[in-house]
Parts: sequence; C-alpha cells; structure tokens
Amino acid sequence: MSEEQQPPVYETAAPAPAVVHVEKCGGSGWKWFWIVCGVCFIVSILAAALVGYGMMTRMTDLLKDPNFQTKRANAYQVDETLQFTEVLMKEGRSTADKVLMIPVQGVIMDAGSPYVEGIQLSSFKGQLKKAGKDSDVIAVVLKIDSPGGDAFLCDLMADAIREFQEQYKKPVISWIESMGASGGYYISAPCQWIVAHEMSLTGSIGVISSSVNYRGLMDKVGVKPVVYKSGKFKDMLRGSKAPDEILPEEQAMMQGLIDKMYLRFKNVVRNGRGPEARKEVENARPLADNWESFADGRILMGSEAYDAGLVDELGSEEEVMAAVARLTKGEGRPQVIRYESPMDWRGILKFFAQSHTPGVVKVELNGLNINGSSVMEPGKLYFLPPGE
Repeated sequence: MSEEQQPPVYETAAPAPAVVHVEKCGGSGWKWFWIVCGVCFIVSILAAALVGYGMMTRMTDLLKDPNFQTKRANAYQVDETLQFTEVLMKEGRSTADKVLMIPVQGVIMDAGSPYVEGIQLSSFKGQLKKAGKDSDVIAVVLKIDSPGGDAFLCDLMADAIREFQEQYKKPVISWIESMGASGGYYISAPCQWIVAHEMSLTGSIGVISSSVNYRGLMDKVGVKPVVYKSGKFKDMLRGSKAPDEILPEEQAMMQGLIDKMYLRFKNVVRNGRGPEARKEVENARPLADNWESFADGRILMGSEAYDAGLVDELGSEEEVMAAVARLTKGEGRPQVIRYESPMDWRGILKFFAQSHTPGVVKVELNGLNINGSSVMEPGKLYFLPPGE
C-alpha cells in the first residue's frame, strides 16, 4: 500500500488527570469534641448547683433549729444512718427478714491515710447503727478479707461490734474469706460466730511497730542532724539517731507498749471467745486449752484456727447463712442487703483528684503497697502479719 493510500493518523489528547478531593480531617471530630465539652460543663454546673442547694438547705434548717448550738457543740451525735441507702444484694424467701453484709477489705486504716485507701470508722459505726434501728435486719455479716492494720482503729471497731450486739441483741457473724489475720481477726473475736474457709489465712495474734534508722546513710554523705527537744525522750524513734544515742529506756518503753497492747489483744480473744461470753450461743466452739501457744504472731490456716478454737466453723457463704438462721431462730432464707453511701461533693473531688503516673505499675497485696514503701507509719502500733 502506498503512502498516499494509508489511513490518516489522528492525535488523541491525553486524558485529564483525575481530580482528588481531599477532605479536611477532624471537622466533625472537633464538632463532637466541643459538644461533649459543653455537655460536661453543663452537667458540672448542675452538679455544683445541686450540691450548693443541698448545703444551703441544710444550713437554713440548722439555723432555724433552736437547739443548733447544742448540736453544733456535740456534732458527733448526729445520726450517721441518714447517709446510707439500702441496696438489695440477694433475694430471699422471706421479704421481712434482712441480713446486712458489711465488707471489711484491705488494710484497716483511717480513710484519710496517705498510704492506703482505708476504712472510715464513722461509716462502719453508722451502718451498725442503721441496722440496729431497722427491725427487719436480723443479723450483720462482716465479710472480711484483710491483713489487719491500725491497732487503735481495730480496737474501736471491736468496741462498736460489742456495743451493737449488747444494745440491739442482734448477732454479728464474721465471714473470713481469703485472709482475716491480725487486726482482721481482732475485729472478728467479739462476733458471736466466726466462719472461715479451711484455706483462709487467719490468726497472727500480735502487735508490731517499726521505724527506719538512716543515720548510717547520713554519715556517708556528710549530713549531721541538729535536734532541739524539751525532754530526753521527745525524739524517740527518730530515724537520724546514731545507735549509741538510742537509750535503753526508750527500747524498754516501746517494748512495754507492745506488751500491753499484746495483752489487750489476747484479752479481746479471751473475752470474745470465752465460755462466759458465749454461754447462750448454741454449739459454740470453745477455745483450746493451749490456744495461747498459737498467739505468738504466727499465721494459721482456717483448719488450724478451727482446731485451736479460734473459729467456730469451716465453710463459705452457705455455712454463713445457715449460722444466721441458727443464731436468729429464723425460718426461710432472708434477703441480703448492703448499705451504700451516696457520692457527695467530697467523693466527686476525690474522684477527679486521682492521678496516675504513666509507666508506673502499682503492686498491692490486700491493700498493702509492696513497691518498696511500707504501710506502717513510724511510732504507731499495728496488728499486721509478720513481714509487713
């Protein structure tokens, strides 16, 4: 074919590049962010208004009360039971009878302690008071999972349990779960009945107090303490003392305090578990003749504590509820309830004030911080297991 007969060649225009529409990211995200912020702001304003209204109403009522000054002078007598709300935990066959369950978990220390989340004594006593006044509550169960704690606080809780049983004639049953040692057992001893699992850790009857002496470290870095005091014993347990500055009288006084508190611990067990205190309790397990030989600080398993007469029964929840029925002469299965305190402005502030350090793992054992810092404050006496 000649060149003249060849078909013409037409040039084709290159296709136009595709237009890519890039949407701006985050437009709707920011919108929702500001919406959420606005909602949170409105909710916080409403919460603050409610709290303020409640405080103003309460203050107005107090000012109108002719006995305001008397109540103000004796604020401890304010009825703590008003702050609790009843919450149903387990349905029962009997709707008239109720059993109050009070958890005692973690280290027994004041709730304001900087070391651990403690147990508020006023809350504990307030719950007992509310249960005592409620005719439908037939018994109280302490659900214990604690290694103990502050000796003073444990003693006050034990007193509250004794007073409750004497005043309202309602039994308190101690239910020791995984651990009810030292202070955990201290508050169990006055109870009418103690149930523990055979693998529970309990006992550890004893007292401990400790401090840290860091004078050797100070000497290494060339730091010397300068102390002014009003008496030679005013700086007892001072950690910057040299060993030769620790007076024998100091050691004797501290040991004397330990011995007195230890004697009190054994008396609490003897008076709470003795035949005189439990003569009306059916099938009460008596203390073994050699029970004091186990009161040397050692931790006991539930089965060992049972043999020593330190607990009445081995079992779990089923045995606890059966004990309630026996002690109250009740029929059927009662409801199980707990008391809940509504969150007030202090709880809200505490919630928002919590901070967490990234990269730090907080390790605790039954409420005890084991990251190197001790739960024990120097100079205080504690009911705690060995090694704490």
